[in-house]
Amino acid sequence: MEPDIPGDDTEQLTTYHVRRAREGDAPSLEWVVNRFAPILLANARYRLGKNLSQIYDPEDIVNDVWAVALPKLADLPARNNRYTPVVMKYLSTTLVYRINNLVEKHIKGKPKNIGESGAGDTEAGSPLENLSAGATGVFTVTMRRDTRDEILSALDGLDERDRELILLRGVEGQSYKEIAVLLGGDPKQLAVTYQRAIHKLRELLPGSIFQDFESD
Repeated sequence: MEPDIPGDDTEQLTTYHVRRAREGDAPSLEWVVNRFAPILLANARYRLGKNLSQIYDPEDIVNDVWAVALPKLADLPARNNRYTPVVMKYLSTTLVYRINNLVEKHIKGKPKNIGESGAGDTEAGSPLENLSAGATGVFTVTMRRDTRDEILSALDGLDERDRELILLRGVEGQSYKEIAVLLGGDPKQLAVTYQRAIHKLRELLPGSIFQDFESD
């Protein structure tokens, strides 16, 4: 007997679908991709910047991330019975590694073809094996344009510093001390600014992935 789908608790809903996706359930897998893909796309755009975004398509990079991450989903452990921070951290770490690799090759004058990703890392025997083989297709179908545009529009509406905080803290999980080195400022004040930005996003987009982000 399948467990009941949680109601309005977005974190429980995310955990439910991640657990189902780990077992190879296609609808839950699509739900998970659609849940995380827009904010991952925003992070890809931020990390690439304007110059590299003209060379590498952020959506292609996100496709690459899903192709690598989906086969690993079943191996990710929950943290305090929560999956959102674990999945978000793994996705963002994979994305940053991918972009850093592209930047390194770009600096050396040998830009890597965007299709040459680590997508071949699929592990045989995983319940996600068949689903992850079509990871790019799943992403293309499930990242609804309206959801993507809502997330990107809400982030674009923030002050630049607030937006960077959301991506560096909420998505990548960096500490305030690490962020202070990058952006400057006092870690305690950065925490206050982050909490204010998260609150604003939650008011703008109730039920979105921002509800699952830790408020510190």
